[in-house]
Amino acid sequence: MKIDDRINANLREVLITIRPGAENLEAAQKNFLKHHHLKGTSQATIDWYTNHLRTFIEYLRENDLVIVPQKIDKSIIEDYIMWLLDQDIEIETVNGKIRTLKAFFNYLYEENMIP
Repeated sequence: MKIDDRINANLREVLITIRPGAENLEAAQKNFLKHHHLKGTSQATIDWYTNHLRTFIEYLRENDLVIVPQKIDKSIIEDYIMWLLDQDIEIETVNGKIRTLKAFFNYLYEENMIP
């Protein structure tokens, strides 16, 4: 692959990642984290968001669930919370993961990525 082709491929990936309405959950996550980075959110908080969203995305994959933000509904979130509670995780950690999802989906709504 020529250098120009690699640059164009990387540019396409960046454009897909930053475009509003990105359909891929990971692209939406990147947009969310970038938003917080640009907003001046502390790196510790960004790392916290990253870890909690990674857990959610892994849960979706492991359960063959949708990874398109527009298709995630209340029942998926409720099942995820029940799964977290079954993992014998501290309730404070579960609450932190819920707060992260709330911040993430509020961001998606504000950016018109979900209805």
